[in-house]
Amino acid sequence: MRLSQLGGLTLREFSYEIFMNSDWIFNSIDKLIPFEVCLYHQVVPLSMEGSRIYLGMVDPDDTAALEYLRQLLSYLNCSIVPRSMAAREHQAILSAYLNHTTDSTPDTSTVQRDSKSVTEEEAPEVPKIEIKARYLASPVSVLATLAPAQIVPELLARVLMGGIGRLHFARQAESGRILWSQDGVPQSVLDRLPLEIFQSIINELKRFADLPLLPVRQQKEVELERLYNSTRVLLKLRVMRGDYGEEATLQVLRGAALKFYNQQKLIDLSQEVLLTAQTLQKKLEEIRNAYERNPNLSHKTLEVLPALTQVLERVEAEMATLRDRT
Repeated sequence: MRLSQLGGLTLREFSYEIFMNSDWIFNSIDKLIPFEVCLYHQVVPLSMEGSRIYLGMVDPDDTAALEYLRQLLSYLNCSIVPRSMAAREHQAILSAYLNHTTDSTPDTSTVQRDSKSVTEEEAPEVPKIEIKARYLASPVSVLATLAPAQIVPELLARVLMGGIGRLHFARQAESGRILWSQDGVPQSVLDRLPLEIFQSIINELKRFADLPLLPVRQQKEVELERLYNSTRVLLKLRVMRGDYGEEATLQVLRGAALKFYNQQKLIDLSQEVLLTAQTLQKKLEEIRNAYERNPNLSHKTLEVLPALTQVLERVEAEMATLRDRT
């Protein structure tokens, strides 16, 4: 975990336990307590020792949150041990988690983002997503009898119904399973899917997100911002290598979770831009100092200045646009 990922907090402001256990924390946000639950209840999983799971909580006395978390984690047959955590630390860990999911994506060309700040009035410019599902009223077990091309729209329709949805595609040695949760609450499971069907479902997801159908060697992530039933949603698809082959997660963010996610993205981009600008200034100072020390050097290097001036003019235009919006 890099210091730049921690929302400005220094090493002293984070416990040694969190730094040493960051990989487990991020993995547990993926698999034990979904991001949206961590955000809503102001909680993060810290560690697990035997039959105890330690949770950082901004309000350790929040009985409603503790009861919900006990139900959510009941299948682990563990006891919950709450630990007090500052709100700033909680927010920084969630920000670090979001950075982690982005940084672990090596092929950034597959990530689809809308770089413009879209106001509510501009919302119709966001592409709409229309899902045709015929079996929403049927038991989820019926989906196992459908072709993969039919299963995917049915799953998408369920995960987009409302709240914050998540699909987890887990590959086992001899079969696959698909878990659907809504607002952090498990809803249903498609279990013991033949591996051929399971892989075909993942391939259909890849088609939906315009990803290559070849098996991934490294994790790939696609973000699709869409309008669904007049509500802005962000679909985050991750395809990765598991112990037995390809696996995937599909997360739908909306409302407060989407706002938090976009805010953290904006903060991260702003920090990157500032670092880039500082690096540019330093390099220009180095060039100037080199010519001052050696006035007889060839000035061929300075031929880049007109092009650099054009770039800076475009940067200034972008900054003027940002100033107008703020």
